[in-house]
Amino acid sequence: DEGPEASFSLMNDVQAGLGAFIATISTFLLIQQSKHEHNTAAENYEGRKTSEPPPPSSEDQQALKNETRLSSRGLKAKAPILSYFPLFMQCLEDPASMENQSGKIALCVAENKLLQGRLSERFKQAAARAFDRKECWEYNDMSGLADMKEAFAALYTRLFSPTHPVSASHLSVGAGAASILNNVFSLCCESGAGVLVPAPYYAAFENDMKVVAGLVPVPTYCADPLSGPTPEDLEAAFEVASRTRQVSMLLLTNPHNPLGVVYSAETISACVDWARKKGMHVVVDEIYAMSVHQPGSTFRSALDVLGGKLGDDVHIVWAMSKDFGSSGLRAGILLSHNAHLKKAMENVSVFSGVSHPMQLMIADVLSDDAWVDSYLAESNKLLNKCYDIVTCALSDMELPYSPAVGGMFVYCDMSSLLPEATWEGEEALASLIFDQAGIVLTPGQAQRDAKPGKFRICMAWNSIEVLDMAMERLESVVDSIRDRGWVDLDMEERDDRTEGGVRRRGASWIGNE
Repeated sequence: DEGPEASFSLMNDVQAGLGAFIATISTFLLIQQSKHEHNTAAENYEGRKTSEPPPPSSEDQQALKNETRLSSRGLKAKAPILSYFPLFMQCLEDPASMENQSGKIALCVAENKLLQGRLSERFKQAAARAFDRKECWEYNDMSGLADMKEAFAALYTRLFSPTHPVSASHLSVGAGAASILNNVFSLCCESGAGVLVPAPYYAAFENDMKVVAGLVPVPTYCADPLSGPTPEDLEAAFEVASRTRQVSMLLLTNPHNPLGVVYSAETISACVDWARKKGMHVVVDEIYAMSVHQPGSTFRSALDVLGGKLGDDVHIVWAMSKDFGSSGLRAGILLSHNAHLKKAMENVSVFSGVSHPMQLMIADVLSDDAWVDSYLAESNKLLNKCYDIVTCALSDMELPYSPAVGGMFVYCDMSSLLPEATWEGEEALASLIFDQAGIVLTPGQAQRDAKPGKFRICMAWNSIEVLDMAMERLESVVDSIRDRGWVDLDMEERDDRTEGGVRRRGASWIGNE
């Protein structure tokens, strides 16, 4: 009696309920699968196969020094930061847009470019005032100008720790989070020491640890990666790593990159308690603290979780790069109650400081509460929209993903598409996606995942229109693999072919035959 409209409404309700049920089951299976993978990964991380070549012999090392006129430190610094960086550079040379729909699309950079116009206008206003200040032109406190430290202290206190205020006296300014991390690694740990990092993790952490500080990342595999490391997870990784080296630090990222989860207060507190029993430092990278985009989700800073008591062993890092889409500004903050570390940071900041005009501009912006609140609200609304675009497309492709509440990425499982369940198979899929769709993703191997076939999709580096385009292209490749399968090629012809920094492994270009 109610007509066809009621029937359509009922069908839509059924479809929506079925979609929610499938997403729930997908998430449950992903967690169970991660728990299974944990059983062997924690014990065997040092023996896991990676694409890194063996170190050169002493004779080869000397020959390289003679050829390049570099020291051993210089040779180490010369190594590529990221395996997929050459492909990213191709995206910069020919970026896709609505006017250039045949261009390449980088989904491998965790950077929020959605509100660059608004940022530009606000920083122009700040610049008009910054150069009138005498501090702009003079030497000053190498740990950072009072303006920037006080602005950050007020902002972080207001947003994350109103009952335990941040003191500007506990802050050090540096040229971005990578620079600050590098300095903290160097100043707190001896060369060759191990750093526990819950895996998968941000691929460039390894560069931050290795190049100057000479530290060794220790991928730490969790029984439930979405909930974060437990003392048992940490103990398993520590027990294996400590057989060959001193383990001096635990590095946490919260909100997590690449999983996009926010660790609970209980997880943070348990990790710190465990590390303190071992006499280890804990660094908490909170660079995505203001990019929690799912309604109803919240973030608690380690400062608040620990009751404002960081001691001399817990250090918090934040930077403008992510929450304010300003990685080009190269400006970050270290919050530490260790007075000796702060003094050491003042000295090394001579080599990695932030220019005074930039500090004054940042202070101007961060002190504008109304603008900051409006900007972050709009940014997270757009991040939420991008997240929906990516996850809806992945659901349509029947590809599992980790439900995220923060950050600017989605971590998905494409292992079902691999020609073989190996790291070579992952490289082949990454290569195929680039060849067929012009898309660069962050591969799981670079993030030390335990299982081949995981990829990070960064959702805010492109416009929303280009993101839509990217997911359509990706779906086309997925459909091609499922419809046609992988076709073996002449191994002699293909095995040694390299293009754009990605090694091809015996698989065809689907659709090009």
